[in-house]
Amino acid sequence: MSQHRETTAVAQAKPVIGLNEALSAFIISKQKSAIRPLSIKQLEQRTRHFIDTVSSKSTLKAESMKITWPPIPVG
Repeated sequence: MSQHRETTAVAQAKPVIGLNEALSAFIISKQKSAIRPLSIKQLEQRTRHFIDTVSSKSTLKAESMKITWPPIPVG
């Protein structure tokens, strides 16, 4: 008889950070990737606009909305 061994994968908890902190980490990662300064500035401006828009339309503040970092890969 063969033995069947059942394994259970346990997901590792991801740290939860605020949107502004995530934006800062994102911009730093782009600076280290040798992306053009103008592109980085545009990414930051557009992302900041998104955060501000979401914050103003929500009853939650941007800092109270949480995401996991680093992002969980899709696929």
